[in-house]
Amino acid sequence: MRLINETKNQHFLSQSELRLNAINPDADQSNQRIYSFSLVDRENYILGIDEEKGRIIGKSCCFRDLFSFDVLDRRKKRFNFENLFNQYESDIKAHTANLLSKLELNNSDIKPELLNIFVLKFLNFLRNPYSMKKVINTIGIVANYKPTDPDLMRLYKKIINGNRPQQNYLSSQFGITMDEYETWLRALFLLLVRQDDSQPNFLEQGIKGMYENPSHLVMVNIYHYDDEYENKRCLLSDRGLILPSPNESYLAFGFNLCSTAFVEYVFIDIDKAAPEETPKIILEACKNLPKSVNLRCLRNNLSALAHYNRLVIYQCHSKVYCSSKSIYGI
Repeated sequence: MRLINETKNQHFLSQSELRLNAINPDADQSNQRIYSFSLVDRENYILGIDEEKGRIIGKSCCFRDLFSFDVLDRRKKRFNFENLFNQYESDIKAHTANLLSKLELNNSDIKPELLNIFVLKFLNFLRNPYSMKKVINTIGIVANYKPTDPDLMRLYKKIINGNRPQQNYLSSQFGITMDEYETWLRALFLLLVRQDDSQPNFLEQGIKGMYENPSHLVMVNIYHYDDEYENKRCLLSDRGLILPSPNESYLAFGFNLCSTAFVEYVFIDIDKAAPEETPKIILEACKNLPKSVNLRCLRNNLSALAHYNRLVIYQCHSKVYCSSKSIYGI
């Protein structure tokens, strides 16, 4: 596994996703821009635009050596996770385009796109520096494991013993200890590497389990804006996701798909969501049904867009991004 390259500016939201929200999507990639807004007042959804012409996408949502675990040369080579991330980032544009195209044609064969999109979007939460504390509390136990493959073990030891001149600065920047920063890097490594190239990694296994858990019902709501509403744009959070509604009976995640679409994934716990008087035989029957995704496609639902954009602003760390200066719903 080759994890050595010269990438210094490392994105926690992929450039591919930012480009799906570009102001000028037809421009050369080096010139593509996105509007960036800084949070001014969370409670009242007040934002300030950072640059009137927008920011260059290549310089947005990144930090120097954020995912580097052994810097061999400050100007050149370092070990980092760029190649591990790229296995998901490289296809996100195609998956998003295929999903929206199939929906337009009423093609229901969209499970591969839904699953692949969810994996990358959930990865954005795991690798987001503004969510380090939450990630460590959620999956930090993974960092206690060790690879059994000798080559992976050599890479893993670099995370423990590697040269990281950026570690002190980044730990201070994100309000964590240097030990927590290392724990985060170890957890990401173990989630993303494959002990066997033919087998899913821990991240994919975990998400597959969420989909296939017999106690779960899975719902996906896709909101799309076109025709006369095409100028009503969807925000992208610097945290990469929103949590639409905290509820112990289900897990829900909201993600930007592109400038004109967003998606909600909902995993409902049958036992917790059912009324107390529901007969056990009914619950078991629900669990034994063939696993499928309950899909709803909602076109040009402006109240949903307003609610989504406000949640993005309220739940972001400090910035949101958009392909338009005009943000619907505020």
